Formats: sequence, C-alpha cells, structure tokens
Amino acid sequence: HTDWARPATFGIISAQLALGAGHFWWYNWRVQWRDFRPEPTVRAASATSSLWIPESALLGVRCVIFIWCTFLLVQSAVAEGPNCLRFFTVWNFMSLTAFFGLGTLLSCSAELIAAGAPSRVHHLGASVHLLLLELNLPLSVLVAAVVWLVIYPHDAALAKRTGDPTGIARDLSLTSLGMHGANVVFMVLEISLDAMRVRAEHLGLVVAWGMLYGLFNGLQVYWTGDDVYFFMDFTVKSTPFIAVGLTAILGVSYGVACGLSWLKWQLMGYAAARGAGGGRSRQESARVYLLAAAEEEEADAADGSAAGYRLWDGQIPGGVPAVRAHR
Repeated sequence: HTDWARPATFGIISAQLALGAGHFWWYNWRVQWRDFRPEPTVRAASATSSLWIPESALLGVRCVIFIWCTFLLVQSAVAEGPNCLRFFTVWNFMSLTAFFGLGTLLSCSAELIAAGAPSRVHHLGASVHLLLLELNLPLSVLVAAVVWLVIYPHDAALAKRTGDPTGIARDLSLTSLGMHGANVVFMVLEISLDAMRVRAEHLGLVVAWGMLYGLFNGLQVYWTGDDVYFFMDFTVKSTPFIAVGLTAILGVSYGVACGLSWLKWQLMGYAAARGAGGGRSRQESARVYLLAAAEEEEADAADGSAAGYRLWDGQIPGGVPAVRAHR
C-alpha cells in the first residue's frame, strides 16, 4: 500500500475518461455524425444479415433474450438490493438488457419503418441501439474474460486455502453464468443475425464507459472501504498499471468486435453479389440499401478527409479549420 497509488489511479482513469469521451464526440462532430444518418441507422436496427434469416427470427431472439435478462436482473436486485449496482457486471448487464429490449421494439416496427421516412423517435431509438451494440459486444467479452481468467482462479485458490467454497459457489451460480457467460453468446448471436456495424472510430465511447465505472468504484471504495474487486484496491501500487492493462484488454476486445462486424459485412456483400438481379423482397431491398450506404460512407471517408481525423482541411462556418462537409 502506498500514498501515491490512489491519486495516480484516479488521474489515469480521469484522463482516459476525458480522452475517450472527447475523441468520440470530436470524431463524430468532424464527420457531421455521418455514422448516425437517420435512414441507414433505422433500417439496420431491424434488418437481418442474410435473406435466409427472416426478420421475425431476429425479433424472436431479441424478445426471448430480453425476457431472460430481465429475469436475471430482477433476481439479482431482489437478492442483493441496491448493493448490486456496485458491480461492473451489473452495469453492463443492465445495458445489455436495455439493448435487447430496445431491439425488440425496433424489430416490431420494421414494417412501419419500411413504409416511409423514419421519425425522430425511430432515429433516436436506433442511434441509442447502435451505441449499446458497440458497448455490449466488446464489454461482454471483457467481463467474461476477467471473471473466468482472474476472479474465478482467485476464488478457487482462496477456497483451497481456507476451505470456504462461498466464492466458487457464487461464481458458478445461475446468475453468474448468465451474466458472465451467456452474455457473450447472446451478443455473438445478435451480431451474427442483425445488419448493424461496429465502427473502430467509436472506441472512445467504450473506453469512457469503462472509466466512468472506474471512477465510481474508486469513489465508493473511498467512502465505504469495500473494494468490490480485489484487483481494484486504489491504495496498492500496482493498481495504476492494472487500470492501464484493463484498458488495453478492452481495446483488444473492441478490435475483436470490429473484426466480427467486418467479416459479417464481407459475407453480406458476397451474398448480395450472388443474388443480384430479379425482384426484391422488402428484406432484400433493405440489405442492398445498407450495403450501398456503407460503400458510400467508406468512399466519403476516404475522399481526402482521412476519415475526419485531419484538423485542418478547408473551412466550416465560423472560420474554424475543419474537414470538408460530408453528404
């Protein structure tokens, strides 16, 4: 234990929170929030990745997962009360439940969305849904990895040393298996079935979410003395390095999520090329539209703007140097 570990850890987490949130906002402002254009965002929220997958199947999967996740959350809340909010797992599982609940509503309105231009409510819901996808896909992997590669071995060693199996029983409970195992299966199933994309440029949002919990955890430890996680004791000299390491692991998890998303879109493009021609169903038309929108977006990003990262390239109103205006 050292006196400098706590302020150093708080400083690192605060800096990463500011950088993550700032980068997410700055990038999207530079490209005029291109990744959240109303029609592509709304259509992607209820479309499927393949013509072999009916939209009703995606709706059914989302609805069943939402009901199951709600059951686990209620069970956890009843068992532990407000104290369950101390855990990063619960933060993410609440986010995951909201994702599938919102996805269920968007899937229910697929026919309505296809009938005309999306309303503001649909656009807002679909945009939040996309952000929740980009949060939950990598974070489900991170949470499961930390539990089964760090916390479970620690609890197993503690049980062997003390003869108390409480920690092991907690790790292997139905709630734990659902929140630290099934969550990964749910998100992989979702990204396989839906027509949404995870964008590498949105990494900052995920980092900011993780750092927000880090600040919350550090403050509640300071006030209550409850570390929650043994490796997040802010008074230990190794904790600042652990915070950096967890951020690096989060970055790797996000990279895996982006890789899965890229692979899916390559397969979608291949299937669309093979099925070109002839009459199109509403479902096929939606997929062709989304693929075309994605190609336009990629061409727009590569057209001399360095994906919105160059600070000085032309002028925007007010005389502020910026990238060119995007369609």
